[in-house]
Amino acid sequence: MPIDFDTKNKLICIDFDVKNYTDKKISISINGMKNTLSKKHSVYPNGNKHFTYILSKKELKQFDVTLSKGKYKISNIRVYTCDMNVFDRVVTKVKPLKTTSIFKGKVTTSKDGYLVTSYPYEKGYEIYIDGKKQNIEIVNKAFVGCKIKKGSHTITIQFHAPFKNAGLGISVLFIIIGGFWIWKKSKNLLVMELWEL
Repeated sequence: MPIDFDTKNKLICIDFDVKNYTDKKISISINGMKNTLSKKHSVYPNGNKHFTYILSKKELKQFDVTLSKGKYKISNIRVYTCDMNVFDRVVTKVKPLKTTSIFKGKVTTSKDGYLVTSYPYEKGYEIYIDGKKQNIEIVNKAFVGCKIKKGSHTITIQFHAPFKNAGLGISVLFIIIGGFWIWKKSKNLLVMELWEL
């Protein structure tokens, strides 16, 4: 789709609502940024019925839109721009560190504000600033974030899938039950073979 407005040094925001008429997952990409509404009966349904895209480039000439197959309705479409010059660049340095977490790095900020990630919000995320667990918030309508104070900080972000431990416990229980059943069955077969002898 060609763009017929000035995009030079602008942040372009697009958002809309999606209503799914099937039980299939929906994905819509705009210029490489993808939003997904999971299946209604998915293991972890995300309930993401409001898609938001934030695009920034020196100058955009067109929107490259990719729609997944399915039967769904897109409504309440809004496209708006913001001049990039209104933003103070408060993060001066981000240094990634080796970790088993999904992200660990050092951040320096010149004033109090918000840490904004590109992780879509869902339960299970934890953010630690200098080792202290933070209250997670939905920022920019869709992403994981939290408040951050001025200064240099070590940020750690972890994700723990909800009900993961319960699922592992149930799996172990079924393995034990299955092993006991196989052992019992093999013991009965041995007794039957001895009777036949």
